[in-house]
Amino acid sequence: MLERNFFAPAIALATLFTATSVLAASLQSTSSDREQDGRTVAATQSPTISIDGKFEDWQRVRPAARTRGSSPSSAPVSFGQVKITHDDEFVYLKVDLGRKVNPQRLDGRMILALDVDGDESTGSAEYGVRGADLLIEFTPRNTRHPDRPGMGVGLRSTTLEGGGRGGLSPYDLSFAFAPTYASEKIEMRLERRVTVPGSPKTFDGDRFIGQFVLVDTEGEVVHNTPAFQYRLTETEPVEIKFEDDPLKRADGTDVRVVSWNAEHGSLIANPDPFARILKALDPDVVLWQELTPRNSASQMAAFMNEHVPAGEGKQWRVVFGEGGGPLRCAIASRLPIRHVQAVDTIPYPNRPDRQVRVAGAAITVGDKELLAVTTHLKCCGAMNTREDRQRMEEVQLINNAVRQALQGHDFDGVIVGGDLNLVGEREPKLVLSRGIAPDGSNLKTTDAYHLSGRMNATWSERRSQFTPGRLDFLLFSESTLRAARSFVLETEEVPAKWLEKHGMLATDTTTATDHFPVVADYIWQDPRRN
Repeated sequence: MLERNFFAPAIALATLFTATSVLAASLQSTSSDREQDGRTVAATQSPTISIDGKFEDWQRVRPAARTRGSSPSSAPVSFGQVKITHDDEFVYLKVDLGRKVNPQRLDGRMILALDVDGDESTGSAEYGVRGADLLIEFTPRNTRHPDRPGMGVGLRSTTLEGGGRGGLSPYDLSFAFAPTYASEKIEMRLERRVTVPGSPKTFDGDRFIGQFVLVDTEGEVVHNTPAFQYRLTETEPVEIKFEDDPLKRADGTDVRVVSWNAEHGSLIANPDPFARILKALDPDVVLWQELTPRNSASQMAAFMNEHVPAGEGKQWRVVFGEGGGPLRCAIASRLPIRHVQAVDTIPYPNRPDRQVRVAGAAITVGDKELLAVTTHLKCCGAMNTREDRQRMEEVQLINNAVRQALQGHDFDGVIVGGDLNLVGEREPKLVLSRGIAPDGSNLKTTDAYHLSGRMNATWSERRSQFTPGRLDFLLFSESTLRAARSFVLETEEVPAKWLEKHGMLATDTTTATDHFPVVADYIWQDPRRN
């Protein structure tokens, strides 16, 4: 049963705010080669907002609504400001949550009620929105197992029987939000001009109305923003062009590194999309995660040598992680590579029969030596859960192992990459990077975005209840390396001209695995100059 206005009389007193998108056009960049935070987006026009969890691009957007009062201290969320903007393809919202939470694992539900056409005659009355057509639910109810907590993000229609449960997905609206880790605010996007069964075309008129509502586990409204009305002004189509090859290396690159989760070693059973992508990316080093004990160093080396040209007189060699149980990590390199014992097997102190999922190798890059580490941290959970505590234990163990490796050898640089599964706190990444550059400084996060610049999510699976998120990272020693170029590859974003040149299909990243490859070009730099 859908909660209606009468569950929360206070909502009837909500003030209706109106905001116009005066800033939408001014926020769009028209530079042909935009470089920011070590990344380069080769595009003639950038989108209004990047869904990256950083929020700097919201600074010039005025609030559409301000929430008065706070929620009870026991509530997971206490709403603050809501900001909205749009371009020709998406509507973007930013909401202050007041408390640090994982929106996909709440105690209760956070609902965004939307009248997508601004017409009260369509939809139904939901909370303070009289003509709501769609409901975006963060942590929807677990309908299959009502006795278990919900998780993820759901999409419901107010006009379909049962809300359209099971047949509708946030992916229908190209929905994404960030950050994936716990935060006091989030940003999100919803695609325009999409027809969801039983609902009007989304955001196709001159306005829409919405409201954020927090509902407890009993279905009672705990807190809400005012209902807000937003006027959709005309905007120019966002056209992203790639005059040059979007996959080419940065000038002067010393080593191109790819980090990629292979989803249970699926590259062996489904080699073609992996082979096409790797051949197009032409990496020097590949940091693999989520292989299995059925895979091996020789098998992975054979795969790479068959499908990815190593270059004249070179061969791909692989260091395969000895620990990790049913899931393993590996490092493939066409440059000289050797094991690093300190990072080869890392047992849990209280469970010596089990090891952290990790692999480490020394790689010769020119006349210098690079320490490369790949890891796959514990998945799932949220902040303050067993899974998050395990992630914290794992990164501390890896950090200690890297320190030991640095003490035993004079490495010139350090790169750590992998699937960090940051779905709880973001602290695991901070602890992992702390003090393990050759000069004792912290590693820096490589700022990789999709080629379109629209977001930095590295995982997406339409069949999942979770929406796209940034799980995969590359960290590097900024004192000795510079990230000259980096990107997250989603082949659907690559223009047909360049797909054809590289022999890829638009569907390749989707059919390969649920993770996108993270790519970075690094250049050695003199630490004395840094």
